[in-house]
Amino acid sequence: MLVLKSCLYRYSKFRNEAQKEAFLEAIDRVKLFTGIDPEEMSPVAFVKVLIQDYVVLTR
Repeated sequence: MLVLKSCLYRYSKFRNEAQKEAFLEAIDRVKLFTGIDPEEMSPVAFVKVLIQDYVVLTR
């Protein structure tokens, strides 16, 4: 989860092709691992929801 949070932070702070590629690759791995396919969500919104849900579930 910390890697996703870091990818989201770096993607939002440094808007370049390398950060975008790393961010999208991380999201693809999460989708593959979890089986979740958020077609109607943006990648940024998807990661924010994942992080928020993780925090709620681990408290």
